[in-house]
Amino acid sequence: MTEPAFRPLTVGEILDQAFGLYRRYLPALVIIALVCTAVPQIGYAFVLVRAQGPAGLLAVWWEYLLLLLALVIFGQLAVGASTVLLSEAYLGRTISTGEALKRAWGSIGSIIGLSIATSLVIGLGLILLIIPGFILLSGLAVATPALMVEQGLDASSAMSRSWALTKGSRLRIFGMLAVTFLIIIVVVAGGSAILGVAMAATGSLKNMNPEHPSTVFSIGVQGLSLVVRTFLTPLIYCVLTVAYFDLRVRAEGFDLEMLAGSLPG
Repeated sequence: MTEPAFRPLTVGEILDQAFGLYRRYLPALVIIALVCTAVPQIGYAFVLVRAQGPAGLLAVWWEYLLLLLALVIFGQLAVGASTVLLSEAYLGRTISTGEALKRAWGSIGSIIGLSIATSLVIGLGLILLIIPGFILLSGLAVATPALMVEQGLDASSAMSRSWALTKGSRLRIFGMLAVTFLIIIVVVAGGSAILGVAMAATGSLKNMNPEHPSTVFSIGVQGLSLVVRTFLTPLIYCVLTVAYFDLRVRAEGFDLEMLAGSLPG
């Protein structure tokens, strides 16, 4: 990873910094993801396999809802803890995964509230007109880093903060997100192709009923989902974290603030 540059960065430099963070801190990010989501994801997969299709979920509905709720809560804990870890790392400070999880847990209500609010706002924008949805996605992209880095913010003020910071830079933010999601989609498509080939080789695709998918298919899909959550999703956090600090440099002269903070009293 190149040293953090507290000056306005190009899109290529932001992605370079983000990939550097991803490579350097992937083990810690994987630990956070596994601690937060592995057990709920495995339990969720086990319930789906037992249900053997949508119709069978009625028999295990309470287990399904409980595990889905746990997956949402601990998934958001992973988002917050990963953002804390990456933010501290980008600023040149060291923090353990345990401390990152502890700090994120202290704000878990705000993190979940922010996730729900942004999902509803962006989803509504995409439903009404696609382009406003993309604008909202770009404008609210750095709400989570703002929430985790700056003190005194709640979900609403973090959204407002993100909207203000991204003013004039939303097209750049959208471009960075598009490149990141494209990379993830390509990797997931490759994994899905490998899964399909493996299932075809074992005969699991023959006469498969959508209402009662095979156990191999269900386990494969859930396994792929776990891999995406664990290894690929952190790349998004890296891009948004670097983009957040770049926006602060552009809007607030954060480079001067950092320089002042490094000087003796």
